[in-house]
Amino acid sequence: MGDRVDDREPIEDRPTWGLRRLVRGMLASVLFKERWSETPYTDGQYPTYVAATGKMTPTTAAAGHSAITLAADADTLLSLSTQEVGLDTQVANRVFAGPATGADADPTFRALVSADLPATVVETGDANYTDLTDGGATTLHSHAGGAAHAILDGSTHSDSVAQGVTRGSLIKGNSTPAWDELVLGISGTYLRSDGNDPSWQTPLVTRIHKLRPSAAPGAAIVAGTLQDFSFTGNIAETVISVTWVCLTVGTTLSFTVKHTTGDITYTTGQSFETINTQAIGTSQGDRDTTMTGDTTIPALSLIALDIDSLSGTYADLIVFVETQIKLAI
Repeated sequence: MGDRVDDREPIEDRPTWGLRRLVRGMLASVLFKERWSETPYTDGQYPTYVAATGKMTPTTAAAGHSAITLAADADTLLSLSTQEVGLDTQVANRVFAGPATGADADPTFRALVSADLPATVVETGDANYTDLTDGGATTLHSHAGGAAHAILDGSTHSDSVAQGVTRGSLIKGNSTPAWDELVLGISGTYLRSDGNDPSWQTPLVTRIHKLRPSAAPGAAIVAGTLQDFSFTGNIAETVISVTWVCLTVGTTLSFTVKHTTGDITYTTGQSFETINTQAIGTSQGDRDTTMTGDTTIPALSLIALDIDSLSGTYADLIVFVETQIKLAI
């Protein structure tokens, strides 16, 4: 029967329940004192059972391990503060590795050399390297530098034409194709493309001079000098074509286009230079780019039209003189 008192415990046992609890506690206290030594414990002690006495006796813990120290070679890598191990600060861009040359030895922090890398990546010579951007090919290149040479030498640079150095020149790709020299153009020219090659060109503006015989519109033209005029401005002009249109034509007609030389004020008997002479016959219009005379008209000069001769009835003739003016840039 246990210590619990409930309705199932016989009525006659209930008065002894407290007494039994007291007796058991006293027996436990006696047994505890029998097992444990009466010697007091101090800091750092723990209980140990002693078979000879049959009691738990205080035991002092053994002393701790010896202090940790670092060997001289380990001190290059690690730091030690009391019981804390850390890493030493190192110079940037160094690797922890064995010696770069010679016999095996403890590792140190040093710069990486080509011998540290596989031969498929770099040759064991600091002057050579492998291009790692060419799809994995292991072709070696040299960055040690070559002998002095011209850019356009036609040899070291096999894709060039052998050329010297000219002040102001440019390098262009020619039709070969190869790199070639484009000599500087004359003063006032500009670089222009024709769709294939660059070249230096003169900037030009086109001007049209309109000349017609002195006959009224619809009236028959008659022969005679100086029937109409035009003039140049402050810049000389170059004639590149003469074009005509005639609404009524006869059998033959010849006209001449001419100019003065730097004289814009007309005087009787003034001298003129022939630019071009045309015999139009029965043609009602055409353009001629082959001039028969002086095609350079000085600045501030007169341009005139002469009807040299004709046969038949001609009316409404218009002559266009096309010139080009060089721009100053």
